[in-house]
Amino acid sequence: MAKIYGGRWRLLDKPPLGQGGQATVFRVSDETGVYQEDLALKRVQNPKRHDRFVREIEAIKRLTDPKTQEAHPNIISVIDHSALDDIENPDKQFLVMPIAQGGDLSRPGRLSLYKDSIDGILQVAKQVATALSAAHVANIIHRDVKPENILFTGDGHDLWLSDFGICLIRELPRLTESPEVMGPWAFMAPELAMGGELAVTPSADIYSLGKVIFYMLSGGVVIPREEIHEPRFHALFEKGERYRLLELLLRRMICVLPQRIAEMTEVMQQLEKIETWEQKARLIPMAESTLIALEKIQRQSLETARIIAENKDAREQETQLLGKIQLSVTAWLRAELDKLVPFISSSSITCEVRDAPLGSVRVAAGYNSVYAGLNGLELIFSDVNDQRGRDHSLVFLLCRYVKNVVTVTSGPSPTLPKALPADDLGFALLALYRSVPRNTGSKAPDAMFISQPKKIGTVRQFDRVHGRPVPLQSFRTSNETVGRISATFGRDVSLHVEFRASQWPGNEEDMRALIKDAVDAFVAQTQSRA
Repeated sequence: MAKIYGGRWRLLDKPPLGQGGQATVFRVSDETGVYQEDLALKRVQNPKRHDRFVREIEAIKRLTDPKTQEAHPNIISVIDHSALDDIENPDKQFLVMPIAQGGDLSRPGRLSLYKDSIDGILQVAKQVATALSAAHVANIIHRDVKPENILFTGDGHDLWLSDFGICLIRELPRLTESPEVMGPWAFMAPELAMGGELAVTPSADIYSLGKVIFYMLSGGVVIPREEIHEPRFHALFEKGERYRLLELLLRRMICVLPQRIAEMTEVMQQLEKIETWEQKARLIPMAESTLIALEKIQRQSLETARIIAENKDAREQETQLLGKIQLSVTAWLRAELDKLVPFISSSSITCEVRDAPLGSVRVAAGYNSVYAGLNGLELIFSDVNDQRGRDHSLVFLLCRYVKNVVTVTSGPSPTLPKALPADDLGFALLALYRSVPRNTGSKAPDAMFISQPKKIGTVRQFDRVHGRPVPLQSFRTSNETVGRISATFGRDVSLHVEFRASQWPGNEEDMRALIKDAVDAFVAQTQSRA
Protein backbone atom coordinates (compact mmCIF):
# COMPACT_ATOMS: atom_id res chain seq x y z
CA MET A 1 0.00 0.00 0.00
CA ALA A 2 1.33 3.40 -0.99
CA LYS A 3 2.51 5.59 1.85
CA ILE A 4 0.54 8.74 2.66
CA TYR A 5 2.09 11.82 4.27
CA GLY A 6 0.12 14.27 6.36
CA GLY A 7 -3.08 12.25 5.75
CA ARG A 8 -3.19 13.71 2.24
CA TRP A 9 -0.11 13.23 0.05
CA ARG A 10 0.11 9.78 -1.56
CA LEU A 11 3.58 8.63 -2.60
CA LEU A 12 3.44 7.52 -6.24
CA ASP A 13 5.17 4.35 -7.38
CA LYS A 14 7.79 6.13 -9.45
CA PRO A 15 11.55 6.84 -9.09
CA PRO A 16 12.36 9.81 -6.84
CA LEU A 17 12.53 13.19 -8.51
CA GLY A 18 15.79 13.85 -6.75
CA GLN A 19 17.98 12.64 -3.93
CA GLY A 20 20.76 14.21 -1.88
CA GLY A 21 22.61 13.66 1.35
CA GLN A 22 19.98 15.39 3.50
CA ALA A 23 16.65 14.89 1.68
CA THR A 24 14.82 12.92 -0.99
CA VAL A 25 12.18 14.39 -3.31
CA PHE A 26 9.25 12.15 -4.29
CA ARG A 27 6.35 12.54 -6.70
CA VAL A 28 3.00 12.62 -4.84
CA SER A 29 -0.70 13.07 -5.59
CA ASP A 30 -3.30 14.94 -3.54
CA GLU A 31 -5.85 12.56 -1.98
CA THR A 32 -8.24 15.46 -1.34
CA GLY A 33 -8.44 16.29 -5.05
CA VAL A 34 -7.69 19.99 -4.54
CA TYR A 35 -4.58 19.64 -6.70
CA GLN A 36 -5.15 17.60 -9.85
CA GLU A 37 -1.52 17.62 -10.96
CA ASP A 38 1.30 15.68 -9.35
CA LEU A 39 3.43 17.54 -6.83
CA ALA A 40 6.87 17.18 -5.26
CA LEU A 41 7.30 16.10 -1.64
CA LYS A 42 10.67 16.80 -0.06
CA ARG A 43 11.33 14.47 2.87
CA VAL A 44 14.08 15.35 5.32
CA GLN A 45 16.20 12.26 6.02
CA ASN A 46 18.51 13.60 8.71
CA PRO A 47 16.75 14.57 11.97
CA LYS A 48 19.78 16.73 12.83
CA ARG A 49 18.80 18.99 9.94
CA HIS A 50 15.42 19.80 11.45
CA ASP A 51 16.46 23.38 12.21
CA ARG A 52 17.35 23.94 8.56
CA PHE A 53 14.05 22.40 7.50
CA VAL A 54 12.26 24.94 9.72
CA ARG A 55 14.47 27.76 8.41
CA GLU A 56 13.61 26.90 4.79
CA ILE A 57 9.88 27.03 5.48
CA GLU A 58 10.28 30.30 7.41
CA ALA A 59 12.19 31.89 4.54
CA ILE A 60 9.63 30.93 1.88
CA LYS A 61 6.75 32.09 4.09
CA ARG A 62 8.44 35.48 4.47
CA LEU A 63 8.56 35.73 0.70
CA THR A 64 4.86 34.94 0.32
CA ASP A 65 2.38 37.79 -0.09
CA PRO A 66 0.37 37.84 3.18
CA LYS A 67 -2.74 39.16 1.40
CA THR A 68 -2.92 36.85 -1.60
CA GLN A 69 -0.90 34.00 -0.05
CA GLU A 70 0.94 33.79 -3.34
CA ALA A 71 4.65 33.19 -3.40
CA HIS A 72 7.09 35.40 -5.27
CA PRO A 73 6.83 34.39 -8.96
CA ASN A 74 10.52 33.42 -9.07
CA ILE A 75 10.70 31.60 -5.72
CA ILE A 76 9.45 28.06 -5.21
CA SER A 77 6.23 27.97 -3.17
CA VAL A 78 5.41 25.68 -0.26
CA ILE A 79 1.96 24.12 -0.64
CA ASP A 80 2.04 22.16 2.60
CA HIS A 81 4.49 21.02 5.26
CA SER A 82 4.65 18.84 8.33
CA ALA A 83 4.36 20.04 11.90
CA LEU A 84 7.40 22.10 12.81
CA ASP A 85 7.60 20.91 16.41
CA ASP A 86 8.23 17.22 15.60
CA ILE A 87 11.99 16.66 15.37
CA GLU A 88 12.24 12.95 16.17
CA ASN A 89 10.65 11.21 13.19
CA PRO A 90 12.17 12.07 9.78
CA ASP A 91 9.06 10.72 8.04
CA LYS A 92 7.08 13.54 9.62
CA GLN A 93 9.45 16.23 8.31
CA PHE A 94 8.32 17.06 4.80
CA LEU A 95 7.21 19.91 2.60
CA VAL A 96 5.19 19.83 -0.61
CA MET A 97 6.03 21.99 -3.62
CA PRO A 98 5.11 22.18 -7.30
CA ILE A 99 7.16 20.04 -9.69
CA ALA A 100 9.66 21.87 -11.90
CA GLN A 101 8.71 20.32 -15.24
CA GLY A 102 11.68 21.89 -17.00
CA GLY A 103 14.30 20.44 -14.65
CA ASP A 104 17.15 22.44 -13.20
CA LEU A 105 19.91 24.51 -14.78
CA SER A 106 22.57 21.81 -14.36
CA ARG A 107 20.88 19.36 -16.73
CA PRO A 108 22.70 19.15 -20.09
CA GLY A 109 19.56 19.64 -22.17
CA ARG A 110 18.67 22.80 -20.27
CA LEU A 111 22.21 24.17 -20.03
CA SER A 112 22.76 23.85 -23.77
CA LEU A 113 20.02 26.43 -24.34
CA TYR A 114 22.18 29.17 -22.84
CA LYS A 115 25.68 28.51 -24.18
CA ASP A 116 26.61 31.61 -26.19
CA SER A 117 22.98 32.82 -26.01
CA ILE A 118 23.07 36.17 -24.28
CA ASP A 119 19.32 36.75 -24.60
CA GLY A 120 18.53 33.49 -22.81
CA ILE A 121 21.21 34.15 -20.19
CA LEU A 122 19.78 37.58 -19.46
CA GLN A 123 16.26 36.18 -19.06
CA VAL A 124 17.48 33.67 -16.48
CA ALA A 125 19.84 36.07 -14.69
CA LYS A 126 17.19 38.78 -14.34
CA GLN A 127 14.71 36.37 -12.74
CA VAL A 128 17.27 34.97 -10.28
CA ALA A 129 18.40 38.51 -9.44
CA THR A 130 14.78 39.55 -8.88
CA ALA A 131 14.21 36.60 -6.52
CA LEU A 132 17.41 37.31 -4.59
CA SER A 133 16.60 41.00 -4.38
CA ALA A 134 13.24 40.17 -2.79
CA ALA A 135 14.99 37.83 -0.35
CA HIS A 136 17.54 40.50 0.58
CA VAL A 137 14.77 43.03 1.26
CA ALA A 138 13.31 40.43 3.65
CA ASN A 139 16.72 40.13 5.37
CA ILE A 140 17.32 36.68 3.86
CA ILE A 141 20.65 35.70 2.31
CA HIS A 142 20.31 32.51 0.27
CA ARG A 143 23.97 31.31 0.46
CA ASP A 144 23.32 28.34 -1.86
CA VAL A 145 22.85 29.88 -5.30
CA LYS A 146 23.90 27.22 -7.80
CA PRO A 147 22.54 25.64 -11.01
CA GLU A 148 20.85 22.75 -9.15
CA ASN A 149 18.71 25.22 -7.20
CA ILE A 150 17.46 27.09 -10.26
CA LEU A 151 14.33 25.20 -11.39
CA PHE A 152 12.34 25.77 -14.58
CA THR A 153 8.57 25.64 -14.56
CA GLY A 154 8.39 24.21 -18.09
CA ASP A 155 10.12 24.27 -21.46
CA GLY A 156 10.48 28.06 -21.46
CA HIS A 157 12.76 30.31 -19.40
CA ASP A 158 10.40 30.90 -16.45
CA LEU A 159 12.03 29.72 -13.24
CA TRP A 160 11.93 29.33 -9.48
CA LEU A 161 14.80 29.78 -7.05
CA SER A 162 14.66 26.88 -4.59
CA ASP A 163 16.31 25.34 -1.53
CA PHE A 164 16.55 27.96 1.21
CA GLY A 165 17.73 25.27 3.65
CA ILE A 166 21.03 26.97 4.49
CA CYS A 167 19.84 30.54 4.10
CA LEU A 168 20.76 33.16 6.68
CA ILE A 169 17.88 35.17 8.14
CA ARG A 170 19.68 38.11 9.67
CA GLU A 171 17.65 38.68 12.85
CA LEU A 172 17.42 34.96 13.71
CA PRO A 173 20.19 33.03 15.52
CA ARG A 174 22.90 31.68 13.26
CA LEU A 175 22.57 27.89 12.85
CA THR A 176 26.07 27.14 11.61
CA GLU A 177 28.97 26.99 14.01
CA SER A 178 31.80 29.06 12.58
CA PRO A 179 34.10 26.11 11.63
CA GLU A 180 31.41 24.63 9.35
CA VAL A 181 31.46 25.87 5.79
CA MET A 182 27.98 26.23 4.31
CA GLY A 183 27.28 26.78 0.65
CA PRO A 184 28.26 25.41 -2.77
CA TRP A 185 32.07 25.18 -2.93
CA ALA A 186 32.23 25.89 -6.66
CA PHE A 187 29.93 28.93 -6.47
CA MET A 188 30.60 30.16 -2.92
CA ALA A 189 31.93 33.66 -2.22
CA PRO A 190 35.52 33.64 -0.86
CA GLU A 191 34.54 35.38 2.38
CA LEU A 192 32.32 32.38 3.25
CA ALA A 193 35.23 29.95 3.04
CA MET A 194 36.71 28.46 6.22
CA GLY A 195 33.43 28.73 8.06
CA GLY A 196 32.37 32.12 6.76
CA GLU A 197 31.94 35.38 8.60
CA LEU A 198 29.28 36.26 11.11
CA ALA A 199 28.55 39.45 9.17
CA VAL A 200 27.51 37.78 5.90
CA THR A 201 26.19 40.32 3.39
CA PRO A 202 23.89 40.03 0.34
CA SER A 203 27.05 40.48 -1.70
CA ALA A 204 27.74 36.77 -1.18
CA ASP A 205 24.71 35.93 -3.34
CA ILE A 206 25.90 38.44 -5.97
CA TYR A 207 29.19 36.55 -6.27
CA SER A 208 27.37 33.22 -6.67
CA LEU A 209 24.99 34.63 -9.28
CA GLY A 210 27.98 35.93 -11.25
CA LYS A 211 29.42 32.43 -11.35
CA VAL A 212 26.07 30.98 -12.43
CA ILE A 213 25.94 33.49 -15.32
CA PHE A 214 29.44 32.47 -16.42
CA TYR A 215 28.41 28.82 -16.07
CA MET A 216 25.57 29.40 -18.53
CA LEU A 217 27.65 31.42 -20.99
CA SER A 218 30.44 28.82 -21.10
CA GLY A 219 28.15 25.81 -21.31
CA GLY A 220 29.02 24.39 -17.91
CA VAL A 221 32.47 25.73 -16.99
CA VAL A 222 32.81 26.62 -13.30
CA ILE A 223 35.30 29.47 -13.26
CA PRO A 224 38.04 28.98 -10.63
CA ARG A 225 37.73 31.51 -7.82
CA GLU A 226 38.04 35.08 -9.14
CA GLU A 227 39.91 34.28 -12.37
CA ILE A 228 37.51 35.85 -14.85
CA HIS A 229 40.26 38.33 -15.80
CA GLU A 230 42.49 35.53 -17.10
CA PRO A 231 43.20 35.71 -20.87
CA ARG A 232 41.90 32.16 -21.48
CA PHE A 233 38.36 33.37 -20.80
CA HIS A 234 38.43 36.50 -22.99
CA ALA A 235 37.23 34.71 -26.14
CA LEU A 236 33.83 34.08 -24.55
CA PHE A 237 33.15 37.82 -24.53
CA GLU A 238 34.51 38.77 -27.96
CA LYS A 239 31.13 38.34 -29.66
CA GLY A 240 29.65 41.79 -29.62
CA GLU A 241 29.10 44.77 -27.40
CA ARG A 242 26.55 43.14 -25.08
CA TYR A 243 28.98 40.32 -24.34
CA ARG A 244 31.71 42.84 -23.50
CA LEU A 245 29.32 44.69 -21.21
CA LEU A 246 28.47 41.38 -19.55
CA GLU A 247 32.19 40.78 -18.95
CA LEU A 248 32.50 44.16 -17.24
CA LEU A 249 29.55 43.29 -15.01
CA LEU A 250 30.92 39.85 -14.12
CA ARG A 251 34.26 41.38 -13.21
CA ARG A 252 32.40 43.38 -10.56
CA MET A 253 30.49 40.33 -9.32
CA ILE A 254 33.13 37.57 -9.32
CA CYS A 255 35.73 39.44 -7.30
CA VAL A 256 36.93 40.02 -3.76
CA LEU A 257 34.47 41.63 -1.38
CA PRO A 258 35.83 45.23 -1.34
CA GLN A 259 35.50 45.50 -5.14
CA ARG A 260 32.18 43.66 -5.49
CA ILE A 261 28.78 45.19 -6.22
CA ALA A 262 27.03 45.48 -2.87
CA GLU A 263 23.33 45.53 -3.80
CA MET A 264 21.35 43.21 -6.07
CA THR A 265 19.37 46.19 -7.37
CA GLU A 266 22.51 47.44 -9.13
CA VAL A 267 22.99 44.03 -10.72
CA MET A 268 19.40 44.17 -11.97
CA GLN A 269 20.00 47.64 -13.44
CA GLN A 270 23.14 46.49 -15.22
CA LEU A 271 21.39 43.42 -16.64
CA GLU A 272 18.62 45.67 -17.94
CA LYS A 273 21.23 47.97 -19.49
CA ILE A 274 22.87 45.05 -21.29
CA GLU A 275 19.54 43.71 -22.52
CA THR A 276 18.48 47.04 -24.04
CA TRP A 277 21.94 48.25 -25.14
CA GLU A 278 21.46 47.81 -28.88
CA GLN A 279 18.17 49.68 -28.83
CA LYS A 280 19.54 52.56 -26.77
CA ALA A 281 22.91 52.70 -28.52
CA ARG A 282 21.25 53.94 -31.69
CA LEU A 283 20.10 57.03 -29.79
CA ILE A 284 23.52 57.89 -28.33
CA PRO A 285 25.45 60.59 -30.24
CA MET A 286 28.70 58.64 -30.11
CA ALA A 287 30.64 56.53 -32.59
CA GLU A 288 30.95 52.81 -31.95
CA SER A 289 34.75 53.14 -31.83
CA THR A 290 34.36 55.69 -29.02
CA LEU A 291 32.12 53.33 -27.07
CA ILE A 292 34.71 50.58 -27.46
CA ALA A 293 37.45 52.96 -26.29
CA LEU A 294 35.42 53.87 -23.20
CA GLU A 295 34.88 50.20 -22.56
CA LYS A 296 38.62 49.59 -22.70
CA ILE A 297 39.18 52.37 -20.16
CA GLN A 298 36.59 50.78 -17.86
CA ARG A 299 38.26 47.38 -18.21
CA GLN A 300 41.67 48.87 -17.41
CA SER A 301 40.25 50.62 -14.38
CA LEU A 302 38.64 47.41 -13.12
CA GLU A 303 41.88 45.50 -13.69
CA THR A 304 43.85 48.07 -11.71
CA ALA A 305 41.27 47.99 -8.91
CA ARG A 306 41.42 44.19 -8.91
CA ILE A 307 45.21 44.11 -8.57
CA ILE A 308 45.15 46.76 -5.83
CA ALA A 309 42.51 44.80 -3.89
CA GLU A 310 44.33 41.49 -4.35
CA ASN A 311 47.64 43.04 -3.30
CA LYS A 312 46.03 44.54 -0.22
CA ASP A 313 44.57 41.17 0.66
CA ALA A 314 47.95 39.51 0.00
CA ARG A 315 49.71 42.03 2.26
CA GLU A 316 47.19 41.40 5.04
CA GLN A 317 47.67 37.65 4.70
CA GLU A 318 51.42 38.19 4.60
CA THR A 319 51.38 40.22 7.81
CA GLN A 320 49.29 37.60 9.59
CA LEU A 321 51.47 34.74 8.37
CA LEU A 322 54.66 36.64 9.17
CA GLY A 323 53.56 37.12 12.77
CA LYS A 324 52.43 33.50 13.04
CA ILE A 325 55.75 32.12 11.74
CA GLN A 326 57.74 34.52 13.92
CA LEU A 327 55.91 33.49 17.11
CA SER A 328 55.98 29.79 16.26
CA VAL A 329 59.68 29.62 15.34
CA THR A 330 60.71 31.74 18.32
CA ALA A 331 58.71 29.58 20.75
CA TRP A 332 60.20 26.39 19.29
CA LEU A 333 63.72 27.84 19.35
CA ARG A 334 63.38 28.99 22.96
CA ALA A 335 62.28 25.52 24.02
CA GLU A 336 65.29 23.96 22.28
CA LEU A 337 67.76 26.41 23.83
CA ASP A 338 66.22 25.98 27.29
CA LYS A 339 67.23 22.32 27.07
CA LEU A 340 70.91 23.40 26.91
CA VAL A 341 70.91 25.63 29.97
CA PRO A 342 71.23 22.93 32.70
CA PHE A 343 74.07 21.22 30.82
CA ILE A 344 76.10 24.43 30.49
CA SER A 345 75.45 25.92 33.92
CA SER A 346 77.63 25.08 36.93
CA SER A 347 78.68 26.60 40.25
CA SER A 348 80.87 29.17 38.50
CA ILE A 349 79.25 29.41 35.09
CA THR A 350 75.82 30.86 34.50
CA CYS A 351 73.76 30.38 31.37
CA GLU A 352 70.42 31.84 30.34
CA VAL A 353 68.25 32.35 27.26
CA ARG A 354 66.98 35.82 26.49
CA ASP A 355 65.81 37.99 23.63
CA ALA A 356 68.60 39.04 21.27
CA PRO A 357 69.15 42.76 20.58
CA LEU A 358 69.82 42.30 16.85
CA GLY A 359 66.31 42.21 15.39
CA SER A 360 66.69 45.25 13.12
CA VAL A 361 69.86 44.23 11.27
CA ARG A 362 69.97 43.66 7.52
CA VAL A 363 72.42 41.10 6.17
CA ALA A 364 73.43 40.99 2.51
CA ALA A 365 72.32 37.59 1.21
CA GLY A 366 73.50 37.91 -2.37
CA TYR A 367 72.91 40.10 -5.38
CA ASN A 368 69.90 42.38 -4.82
CA SER A 369 68.67 40.43 -1.78
CA VAL A 370 68.97 40.69 2.00
CA TYR A 371 68.03 38.92 5.19
CA ALA A 372 65.97 41.44 7.18
CA GLY A 373 66.16 40.67 10.88
CA LEU A 374 62.83 40.03 12.60
CA ASN A 375 63.85 38.93 16.07
CA GLY A 376 66.08 36.42 17.76
CA LEU A 377 67.22 34.67 20.90
CA GLU A 378 70.64 34.42 22.48
CA LEU A 379 72.28 31.96 24.80
CA ILE A 380 74.40 33.96 27.30
CA PHE A 381 77.45 32.18 28.75
CA SER A 382 79.07 33.88 31.76
CA ASP A 383 82.12 32.67 33.70
CA VAL A 384 82.26 34.54 37.03
CA ASN A 385 86.02 33.86 37.23
CA ASP A 386 86.76 35.35 33.80
CA GLN A 387 89.33 38.08 34.53
CA ARG A 388 88.69 39.77 31.18
CA GLY A 389 85.16 40.73 32.25
CA ARG A 390 83.45 39.46 29.13
CA ASP A 391 80.45 37.21 28.55
CA HIS A 392 79.86 35.13 25.44
CA SER A 393 76.63 35.06 23.48
CA LEU A 394 75.34 32.59 20.90
CA VAL A 395 72.71 34.39 18.83
CA PHE A 396 70.06 32.83 16.62
CA LEU A 397 68.59 35.51 14.40
CA LEU A 398 65.31 34.92 12.57
CA CYS A 399 65.19 36.89 9.32
CA ARG A 400 62.89 37.39 6.42
CA TYR A 401 64.45 36.81 3.03
CA VAL A 402 63.77 39.85 0.83
CA LYS A 403 64.61 39.87 -2.86
CA ASN A 404 63.86 42.93 -4.98
CA VAL A 405 62.21 41.54 -8.10
CA VAL A 406 60.04 43.49 -10.54
CA THR A 407 56.96 41.39 -11.18
CA VAL A 408 55.19 41.94 -14.50
CA THR A 409 51.56 40.91 -14.56
CA SER A 410 49.23 40.22 -17.44
CA GLY A 411 46.78 43.00 -18.12
CA PRO A 412 46.91 46.67 -18.96
CA SER A 413 48.93 47.87 -15.98
CA PRO A 414 52.46 46.37 -16.05
CA THR A 415 53.68 49.05 -13.64
CA LEU A 416 51.48 47.61 -10.91
CA PRO A 417 53.01 44.26 -9.86
CA LYS A 418 50.94 41.58 -8.25
CA ALA A 419 51.95 40.51 -4.75
CA LEU A 420 53.28 37.01 -4.26
CA PRO A 421 51.21 34.48 -2.28
CA ALA A 422 51.91 34.51 1.44
CA ASP A 423 53.07 30.87 1.30
CA ASP A 424 56.04 32.03 -0.81
CA LEU A 425 57.48 34.11 2.01
CA GLY A 426 61.12 33.22 2.59
CA PHE A 427 62.85 33.05 5.98
CA ALA A 428 66.30 32.26 7.31
CA LEU A 429 67.73 31.40 10.72
CA LEU A 430 71.29 32.69 11.17
CA ALA A 431 73.84 31.74 13.85
CA LEU A 432 76.18 34.43 15.28
CA TYR A 433 78.76 34.81 18.02
CA ARG A 434 79.15 37.87 20.27
CA SER A 435 81.73 38.66 22.90
CA VAL A 436 79.93 40.98 25.30
CA PRO A 437 81.75 43.30 27.80
CA ARG A 438 80.24 43.27 31.27
CA ASN A 439 81.09 46.95 31.59
CA THR A 440 78.04 48.45 29.92
CA GLY A 441 79.95 51.64 29.31
CA SER A 442 82.19 49.87 26.79
CA LYS A 443 81.10 49.57 23.18
CA ALA A 444 80.18 46.02 22.32
CA PRO A 445 81.69 44.69 19.09
CA ASP A 446 79.43 43.62 16.25
CA ALA A 447 78.29 40.04 16.11
CA MET A 448 80.41 37.60 14.10
CA PHE A 449 78.85 35.04 11.76
CA ILE A 450 79.53 31.40 12.56
CA SER A 451 80.83 29.36 9.63
CA GLN A 452 79.65 25.96 8.46
CA PRO A 453 81.94 23.28 9.98
CA LYS A 454 82.87 21.77 6.62
CA LYS A 455 83.89 25.18 5.26
CA ILE A 456 86.34 26.05 8.06
CA GLY A 457 89.89 26.12 6.69
CA THR A 458 88.83 26.42 3.06
CA VAL A 459 89.62 29.45 0.90
CA ARG A 460 87.06 31.74 -0.64
CA GLN A 461 87.40 34.85 -2.75
CA PHE A 462 86.24 37.97 -1.02
CA ASP A 463 85.43 41.50 -2.21
CA ARG A 464 87.47 43.73 0.07
CA VAL A 465 85.92 46.93 -1.33
CA HIS A 466 82.25 46.15 -0.70
CA GLY A 467 82.65 43.66 2.11
CA ARG A 468 80.66 40.82 0.61
CA PRO A 469 81.32 37.62 -1.37
CA VAL A 470 81.38 38.10 -5.15
CA PRO A 471 81.54 35.82 -8.20
CA LEU A 472 84.91 34.32 -9.12
CA GLN A 473 85.22 36.45 -12.24
CA SER A 474 85.26 39.66 -10.18
CA PHE A 475 88.63 41.47 -10.33
CA ARG A 476 88.44 43.32 -6.99
CA THR A 477 88.76 40.24 -4.82
CA SER A 478 91.30 38.64 -2.54
CA ASN A 479 91.56 35.23 -0.98
CA GLU A 480 90.39 34.60 2.57
CA THR A 481 90.72 31.50 4.67
CA VAL A 482 87.41 30.68 6.27
CA GLY A 483 87.63 30.75 10.06
CA ARG A 484 85.24 29.62 12.75
CA ILE A 485 83.66 33.08 12.78
CA SER A 486 83.68 35.93 10.30
CA ALA A 487 82.75 39.59 10.38
CA THR A 488 80.84 39.18 7.12
CA PHE A 489 78.10 36.83 6.00
CA GLY A 490 78.69 34.49 3.10
CA ARG A 491 75.70 32.57 1.87
CA ASP A 492 77.99 29.77 0.73
CA VAL A 493 79.99 29.46 3.95
CA SER A 494 78.08 30.94 6.91
CA LEU A 495 75.90 28.72 9.10
CA HIS A 496 72.20 29.31 8.36
CA VAL A 497 68.99 27.58 7.35
CA GLU A 498 66.64 28.96 4.71
CA PHE A 499 62.98 27.91 4.53
CA ARG A 500 59.63 28.92 3.08
CA ALA A 501 56.53 29.66 5.11
CA SER A 502 54.92 26.53 3.66
CA GLN A 503 57.82 24.41 5.00
CA TRP A 504 57.30 25.34 8.65
CA PRO A 505 56.71 23.36 10.74
CA GLY A 506 58.32 20.36 9.09
CA ASN A 507 61.96 21.42 8.87
CA GLU A 508 62.76 21.10 12.58
CA GLU A 509 65.54 18.57 11.92
CA ASP A 510 67.38 21.13 9.78
CA MET A 511 66.96 23.64 12.61
CA ARG A 512 68.28 21.18 15.20
CA ALA A 513 71.31 20.45 13.02
CA LEU A 514 71.95 24.19 12.85
CA ILE A 515 71.72 24.50 16.64
CA LYS A 516 74.12 21.59 17.16
CA ASP A 517 76.73 23.00 14.77
CA ALA A 518 76.32 26.48 16.26
CA VAL A 519 76.72 25.23 19.84
CA ASP A 520 79.86 23.24 18.90
CA ALA A 521 81.40 26.33 17.28
CA PHE A 522 80.29 28.57 20.15
CA VAL A 523 81.90 26.38 22.83
CA ALA A 524 85.12 26.11 20.81
CA GLN A 525 85.21 29.88 20.26
CA THR A 526 84.49 30.56 23.93
CA GLN A 527 87.30 28.21 24.92
CA SER A 528 89.74 29.97 22.60
CA ARG A 529 88.86 33.35 24.13
CA ALA A 530 89.18 32.14 27.72
